[in-house]
Amino acid sequence: MQLPVGLSTLLIRIISYNIRFAATDRGNGEEPWTGVRAPRVISQIRFNTINNPAAFVGMQEVLKSQLDDVVAGLNANRTTSEPEWAFLGVGKEDGKEAGEYSPLLYRPSVWELKNSETIWLSPTPDVPGSKGWDAAVTRVLTIGDFKHRETGALVTAMNTHFDHVGTVARENSARIITEQINKRQNATGSGRGRQRPAIFITGDFNSEPGQEAYQYLTQPSSPVYDVRESIPEEQRYGNRIGTFSGFQGQANTLIDYIFLNKAGPWSPQTYAVLANVFDEGIYYSDHQAVVTDVELDLRRGRGYSS
Repeated sequence: MQLPVGLSTLLIRIISYNIRFAATDRGNGEEPWTGVRAPRVISQIRFNTINNPAAFVGMQEVLKSQLDDVVAGLNANRTTSEPEWAFLGVGKEDGKEAGEYSPLLYRPSVWELKNSETIWLSPTPDVPGSKGWDAAVTRVLTIGDFKHRETGALVTAMNTHFDHVGTVARENSARIITEQINKRQNATGSGRGRQRPAIFITGDFNSEPGQEAYQYLTQPSSPVYDVRESIPEEQRYGNRIGTFSGFQGQANTLIDYIFLNKAGPWSPQTYAVLANVFDEGIYYSDHQAVVTDVELDLRRGRGYSS
């Protein structure tokens, strides 16, 4: 496939958003999902993706009913008979619809889904519902391999939610992710005429920068880097301290991240942590969405020589 004339880069917006599961027993400050949080989350995603057709959204803590709400809401204003948005992912408890999803949202008119899989973050990653090490609950990694329809650019998207209790589980989950990235990079290879892999990972990692899982993912030998650290502090938008606020007060715990693979033809342009509460006092979620705009160098990411 030839590049369109004058097009050498593709701007992609990537969002990571823990939307908080629809709890029946809500804590102080937590509003219902249906009719209150849902329309606000949907409008926030729509507003922050409407001008970037190539956007991806990785969400965490999403029940099937919530996923249906979000996808239906994003598709409500479509102008064609085909849905604007689709998702990939499965329920973590049975590999079907039970339990929380860690889904990836994308526009099928822009991206062709070539392959998808779910990996359980456990010693038995192919066993649906398997729980790993000292984890309190089941955790998954959602993976999708995409081809950009206009340019032929290839992107692998990953989304995850690490355990909130198990330190060993979080570090081993980080190890599984790096193994998956290295496997894809080694399969792709290098040299003239070979695809330079473009891989990103969104997620709630339940690990602050000084803790083991984050340290594992950002060590010198890691295949990925935290996009936040690639943007000068004065150029970052939004909250500077954390991404988790609960349903009261300000976010002061940084646990939500977007990582890019070092071997990929990425050029990060922006980084933001979006607000989760406004003047009406309703918290959209107990987390704040993390956003980055990245340029993908099409000359290095479509099979051109490096």
